[in-house]
Amino acid sequence: YSTMEFAESYFSNYIYGSKLPDFNSLLAAFGIEISVANPEHPTLGARIVAKDQGWQIATNPIQGSGLYKAGFSKGDLILSINGQPLTKEIGVQDFLKNFKPGETLDVDYSRFGKTSKKQVTLGSDPSFKTQLMTDIDKKTRARRDAWLVRDKK
Repeated sequence: YSTMEFAESYFSNYIYGSKLPDFNSLLAAFGIEISVANPEHPTLGARIVAKDQGWQIATNPIQGSGLYKAGFSKGDLILSINGQPLTKEIGVQDFLKNFKPGETLDVDYSRFGKTSKKQVTLGSDPSFKTQLMTDIDKKTRARRDAWLVRDKK
């Protein structure tokens, strides 16, 4: 069904690597477009949980994110950013809205009881949004309807 070249390329890109398919072209065939939802919103690159004494990194940082590039790990406790102490009363998103993607922050943190300081460059929110295209031909609309519209029988 396929060639060795296709198999090697597929495994190299999608199994061993982390390359994603071109979702835009795949979904366009069904009259659906995908785009970054909030590119102007900054992110540290991991789920953060506010604690009494700081913000804990609750998940492994996303590969390529600011936290990842700076060497942070799940479980690290962020104590302050740019000298401002962090507590659970300070919401992560509320705090970050004062910054822009690309800005570099000084981060004091604790790992296994030892405190250190690193710099983290904020990334853009990687969340995606999808929407139905309105200017599509009949064939594309029929394909999309066959996939998404429930039979009304």
